[in-house]
Amino acid sequence: MASPPHTSLRPEDSHPTVGTRLPTTRLALLSPETRAALEAVAEPVPFAAGDAILTEGERSNHLFIIERGEVAILKAGPTLKDDRRINTLGPGDLVGELSFIDGRPRSASARAETEGLLLRVDPFALMERPDGDHFFDNLRASVAVSVVTSTRKQADRYTESLERELKATQAQRLFGQFVVYIIIVLSLGALVTNIVAQRLFDINVYTETFTWTYGLILLIPTFAVLWRLKLPLHHFGVTREKLGRSLIEGTVASAATIGLALVVVGATWVLPLGVELTFFVPTALFGTYLFSSFLQEFIARGLIQRSFQEFLQDDLGLQSVLLTSIIFAMLHLHFGLFAFFITLTSSLVFGVFFLRHQNLAGVTLLHFTAGICATAMGLL
Repeated sequence: MASPPHTSLRPEDSHPTVGTRLPTTRLALLSPETRAALEAVAEPVPFAAGDAILTEGERSNHLFIIERGEVAILKAGPTLKDDRRINTLGPGDLVGELSFIDGRPRSASARAETEGLLLRVDPFALMERPDGDHFFDNLRASVAVSVVTSTRKQADRYTESLERELKATQAQRLFGQFVVYIIIVLSLGALVTNIVAQRLFDINVYTETFTWTYGLILLIPTFAVLWRLKLPLHHFGVTREKLGRSLIEGTVASAATIGLALVVVGATWVLPLGVELTFFVPTALFGTYLFSSFLQEFIARGLIQRSFQEFLQDDLGLQSVLLTSIIFAMLHLHFGLFAFFITLTSSLVFGVFFLRHQNLAGVTLLHFTAGICATAMGLL
């Protein structure tokens, strides 16, 4: 048996009493006689939040039972700030059970999270009672069963955590493959637009027919890749989740966009700015442009931004928004610097808006409204 134990709790905080009543604990195998003996030798030890109860590496074999309060179990790191929490215990839980069983140094530290009360069991005090050896063996067997049960639960949690990490790693790998595919497709698209269509065949890339044909050429193999990688559409914003909130905020943002456009047009009429804008709404564009807005958002926000976010593990999503916006702005560079900056700015706004709900409905509505306003004002 180890020498009399030492803990970080102050001796004056310990008040041995007789007849302490044990709380409901994990010690299912305790006989009534052993429980009565434990209640006779257990010492109530109050603690305050932040008190050190056990220190990793110290040699002591006291067993602690939490009567009230919470205790954190920590593994030491390079500094105190780097200590890693491995468990949080509450009323009825055991603290220091491993050293109680095998007498080896403490394998972890224990620190009080809240104010509370511990019951400290000294194995020597228990063994000094009549039939103390029997009580000690019964207590150690019960503690061992508790340790096995706890270890099994921790192993199950670790297995579940490992499975989640494996799935996350697999998903990251799939999205990484998809990011590579997207970059290749967009690069080929820029090549087709700038060189093949314009220079070799003298095709007008500004027509609606070319835009739709070009979009379909990109989307058909993209859907094939999505099917091959088994990536469901709800990962890319095509979902009913948060649909209502997305549409409501999209409607509010669209109304604000229309109001801003009218203010800008009115300002050019009143102020001597040297330019005068009109506001003619091209209703003939509504049907086709709404669908075009959805396709553009599906590619930009749904496919590219979401893939970047998953692959980069970008929790906030701001890096993904910036990367996506730069890529789309670069693809519009052949239309001129004005188109580059307009695309970059609008893509940043749409990307941040999409982050709120990860649903394409609201950002599609905002894109559609912004595009119609820009066209009505003669900016596009």
